[in-house]
Amino acid sequence: MVADSKSNNAIAASHGLKKSTVAYMAANARRAPGGGRDDRRGLPKRLSPRELPGLRRLVDETPIASLAEIAEELNAGRTNPPAGPSLRAVSPITVLRVIKSLGFKA
Repeated sequence: MVADSKSNNAIAASHGLKKSTVAYMAANARRAPGGGRDDRRGLPKRLSPRELPGLRRLVDETPIASLAEIAEELNAGRTNPPAGPSLRAVSPITVLRVIKSLGFKA
C-alpha cells in the first residue's frame, strides 16, 4: 500500500491502526534499503577517507619515524596540493589517533 502512494490516513483506516503507527512503518518502508542514517555528531574528521591510504603507506614506509615527522610529511602534501585550496594542518596527536584507528599498535 505504501508503494501505491496511498495516504497514511487511508492505510490506517483500512487496517484499523493508529495513524502514527502507520506513519512510522511507512517511513521505514520508504527508506532506501540498507540505508541507515549517517552519524553526524561531533566535529568532522580532519583526514578524509581518501587520505587514509596515503597515511597508511607513509607509516609502512617509515616504521621508526616519530609522530612529529609523520605529521610534518603528511602536512607537506596537504598544504600544497596541485589544485585547489590548502587544507588545515593536522597535529601529531591527530595523526596518533588516526594511526591507532587504522590498526597500528605503536
